[in-house]
Amino acid sequence: MPGNPTNRREEFEQIFGRVLPLIDSALLQHYGLSRAEATEVEECLRDWFHGFVRRPGTPCTLDQLRPHLLSMACNAGHVYWSGKIAEEVPLDGNVRRSLALGPQRIAVELEKTQEARENPGNDSPKEKS
Repeated sequence: MPGNPTNRREEFEQIFGRVLPLIDSALLQHYGLSRAEATEVEECLRDWFHGFVRRPGTPCTLDQLRPHLLSMACNAGHVYWSGKIAEEVPLDGNVRRSLALGPQRIAVELEKTQEARENPGNDSPKEKS
């Protein structure tokens, strides 16, 4: 992998930081984790992410890495409830919806929402200037 490992780690830490609000939203709003639980999961995701980006062939831009991070965050939220489902069924409608649709679908929805925020007007035909 070309480049200085320290700079690369800083670059990926910046990418993680930029995606963190979406991860936070997924865990708190879509999966109903408490703040403490979400923070713990986010730290685990950060550790996973640093290992993931060191793998050969891993993409290296925010646009390429964000879907992977969101997917893992949604998987973590889903697994959280999978372990508890026998004990207590989540009452929150967002959590029920997220569990019913599955983590991949929620991750795709989050990605599309973020893309729409970053590129307003892309839902209408593109005009050339």
